[in-house]
Amino acid sequence: MIPESRSIPRSQPIPESVEPAVLPFVRKCLDRQRVCDVLNRLIAWPAGREPTSIRIHRFTPRPELAFDFEYSVTLGQETDSHRQHVRLYGRCPRLPNTTESRCASATVTRQGVGNVLIDCPELNLTIHSMDKDATFPFYSQCMTGSDMARTLAQLHMQSDREQDVDEGMDIACNIVSFRRGRRFVVRYQQNCASNGIRAYAGKCYAGSRGRRLCRQHNAVAVHLASLGSSDVEIPKLLGYDPDLHMVITEWDSSEWDSSETHDDDRPSASLVAQRAAKVLISLQSIPLDLVKTSTPDRYWKTLENWNNCIDWLIPSMSHLATPLLQNLSACRANLPAEPQVVTHGDFYDPQCVVRPEATTILDLDTLASGDRSLDMGNWLAHQYLTCLQSSQNRDTFASLVHDILDTFEMHTYPLNQASLVYYWSATLFRIGSIHAFRDKTSHYTLPLWSLAADLLQHGIQVLNGFGDVRPVQHRHPASDRSCVCTQKDET
Repeated sequence: MIPESRSIPRSQPIPESVEPAVLPFVRKCLDRQRVCDVLNRLIAWPAGREPTSIRIHRFTPRPELAFDFEYSVTLGQETDSHRQHVRLYGRCPRLPNTTESRCASATVTRQGVGNVLIDCPELNLTIHSMDKDATFPFYSQCMTGSDMARTLAQLHMQSDREQDVDEGMDIACNIVSFRRGRRFVVRYQQNCASNGIRAYAGKCYAGSRGRRLCRQHNAVAVHLASLGSSDVEIPKLLGYDPDLHMVITEWDSSEWDSSETHDDDRPSASLVAQRAAKVLISLQSIPLDLVKTSTPDRYWKTLENWNNCIDWLIPSMSHLATPLLQNLSACRANLPAEPQVVTHGDFYDPQCVVRPEATTILDLDTLASGDRSLDMGNWLAHQYLTCLQSSQNRDTFASLVHDILDTFEMHTYPLNQASLVYYWSATLFRIGSIHAFRDKTSHYTLPLWSLAADLLQHGIQVLNGFGDVRPVQHRHPASDRSCVCTQKDET
């Protein structure tokens, strides 16, 4: 049931932040043409594979006033049939001790670009390829099929499971995600005549985090099994390789890979919403001593950091971001004290693999203590983004909100309305800020912020009477890109 709204009082103005000294360099690192020129000047590329354009795929502020960049680089001319899009990673200010290990002769393969590690003093920027991230000196081994076949075979032996991996046969290695200096994810698949398709997911972490997460994974699996229900499960853990810092789980490509799933076989959005509610109930039943402790202040600091980035780097949008953060601050100040529960921390549709017999929840590395409404707010905000991306009307979105809230409250007690409004609006603000810096998706920022403002002013009843959404074009104030906001269909 959707709760009634309540008014949100305005807070005191957010104190102005002091612009860090590194900001002039960050602005240069956001200049696509300047970075493209640097790549052409400082790196030797294979013939016909020179960078011709750059997009910002991901921009991430770090707590220590450092900034990470993920550049999507186009190699080759537009008319080139071998044109390729690859990723390079940057850190501003420059990483220490990289000059002596400089690599500036790029290799280009089907998997992307390699052998790049350069310092650019004029941008105060270190740029590197995945294989030259100093945090992961074992990256190349993780992407070598023959090496991983041996690793997986050894883990099968250590776990006393039936040997499903042919050690003498290469494994296909596909990078799924890469976060500079933090973690990367690889999917492995082997087509074996005797055992069929065997597939795995490997996550490499900085330091010893993977070992701790293995222990947590096992403890969570034991708890879920103790509930006496098989509705919610987690991936089967194969093991941990200490040399690669890698946690490896099993996965079934026929069920998990959406590219192999026909539209008629995919679960409906309504069913996914209902299953997501049941996943949240199971997660919140996990004992708090199994996960790390988080604080509301840490969550708020993330919002402040993004507001500062908008203020510093897209100042023409700060007149929208700062008042929104002020209203979030007012909402936060009036939140009731509630018992903490286990939260996922990054909960949205792709984290739930829905099958007829059960739902598998992914990415347990973000589990922490938090408010009961945190994950629900995150799911609702991302669902609205999905609504915008698929050009659905907002009535469809409102129906999904009912589906997940009604299912959740049918099996447990209702969420606190003020908390739900806060975490939902806060996530809309955060992901809107994130997309403001991304070339391909910056047009989602204004509609995301618009819904956040409406929620804070009117509560969840703004969903009542949603009509069809039609795009209204606005020029992006930072880089002459189009932004889309939404308005209700007048017809």
